[in-house]
Amino acid sequence: MKNISAPLNIAVSILFLVFPFLYFYLRIWHRHSIFTNELFTYLIIAVLGILFSLFIARQLHNKTGDESRNGLLLIFAGMIIFYSLFLFLIIVSNYNRMVSQSIDVQHYHVQLWKLSEFTIPSYNWSQHFEPILFFITPIYWLIKSAGILMIIQAIVFISGVIPIYLTGKKHLHSRLIGLSLAFSYLAFGGTQFGIAYGFHPIMFFPTIFLWMYYFYTQKRIKLYLLFVVLSLFVKEEVSFIMIFWGIYLFFFKKDKTLGLATSVLGVFWYVLCFSIIFPKFNPGGFGYWGQYTQTNGTGILGIIMHAVSNPLNFLKTLITPSFKIDTFFQSFGSFGFLLFLFPPSFIIVLPSLLEKLLSSNIAAMNGTHYSSALTGATLIATIEAIDKISRKKYLTKLTGNIHLFIGVLVFYLALFFNMLYGYYAFSFIPNAHRTGYPVGNVSVEPSDQNLLLLSRVIDAIPKQASVSAQYQIVPHIHKSFTLVDNIPHEPENADYVLVDTQLPPPVLTDTKIINKYLESLDQNKNYQLVVNNLGIVLFKKINTKF
Repeated sequence: MKNISAPLNIAVSILFLVFPFLYFYLRIWHRHSIFTNELFTYLIIAVLGILFSLFIARQLHNKTGDESRNGLLLIFAGMIIFYSLFLFLIIVSNYNRMVSQSIDVQHYHVQLWKLSEFTIPSYNWSQHFEPILFFITPIYWLIKSAGILMIIQAIVFISGVIPIYLTGKKHLHSRLIGLSLAFSYLAFGGTQFGIAYGFHPIMFFPTIFLWMYYFYTQKRIKLYLLFVVLSLFVKEEVSFIMIFWGIYLFFFKKDKTLGLATSVLGVFWYVLCFSIIFPKFNPGGFGYWGQYTQTNGTGILGIIMHAVSNPLNFLKTLITPSFKIDTFFQSFGSFGFLLFLFPPSFIIVLPSLLEKLLSSNIAAMNGTHYSSALTGATLIATIEAIDKISRKKYLTKLTGNIHLFIGVLVFYLALFFNMLYGYYAFSFIPNAHRTGYPVGNVSVEPSDQNLLLLSRVIDAIPKQASVSAQYQIVPHIHKSFTLVDNIPHEPENADYVLVDTQLPPPVLTDTKIINKYLESLDQNKNYQLVVNNLGIVLFKKINTKF
């Protein structure tokens, strides 16, 4: 391909960048089956990305100076800085405006409160074992605020761009690829929803896992092993990821010592969590095996037995319902599907992918905290694949500059898969917002007047009074966790019951539940209505001393 004039070069680049937007609006205004087909859309964007990346790589690799390439680096770096700030501010804003689902914020708030008082949170440890929370506990000696958890989670997750960039720069010898992968990490909607809709320690995993990988590539073994342990501390499920990562190191990196050590640590963590911790605090053992189809056993053994005895049903589980296909394409498409160019790297993502696709509940969907483990594993698998394919001489000859080609391709696909066609939460295009979760009308948002009144009502409730409130409101009530509870539940016994009918319902619920609950309170002789304004309803227990 010969160099063409600068104006034509710019015009072609603009065409590649504008066309996805035009195609997107065609989907909105012309509901033809071709335009609305998700897989066809992915194909269109992928082909455009390959052609655009090839065009840029071929045009720039013959440049005598570095001005054009440095321009790309500045654009990518600027996008990362801007988008990092954008994500952080919108997360904080959504939480403060109670648009965030606040899922499990109060759950972990209570757990950390107990840990700060050196009390074992028995119920929590019967469900999940996440000792990474020990490192947050000292904050609760100074301030016991549920909101601080959302801020910590956002900062830790967003900081994952640092090890990604460093790995690209020092291991792949390409700042451009490091920046493009960092952007794809931030832009991936599957994890954006996770850091925005609630607090879960598993959202720390990508950053910690990526630091672990960076230290491995730099042969800093002690720090590598430290971050292996920290990764395991995040959650019990990380044991499976570490076992398979160790297998990959052993067989494909030929690093038998570290591979064996990593897998052994993973096995140890599995035994500790599933054979000791969970049975200790829950007589029935790990309570989440029920979401996976099993045969002649429970847990991993039951899942394996089902795969062996019912292979067709096992395969059917991987692809049905249809949203599992979306999960597959969204999860890997956002990173250019590059890991499939080096099949052994698929071993790295296998446990986290199977955990999602074999699930029978919302964990199989792309989004929420359930996508975080897969995101971290996918990034490392992608980097491993890039490291292999970038050494192919024929690809360098074809593209002109393989690093430039890959860097532009990853950025292009991450930008358009997520901002237009993937998930969705923080797309710059308002009409691109959509969700696979039945959360009612996702456009519902409380008014400024509603939020101001809600804040005043919360402040007016006596400090020693107990309160029952909606999931989103509970973390904003600054009381001892012993005085606050979620609604609805029967029989109601709190001193005050607070409901904001302008708030969207939490995941997998709807307004009917809240309305039915309000009706029961209205007919309850033990409660009287004291506030009913701007959608905010406050009931007070008649015989309360507060």
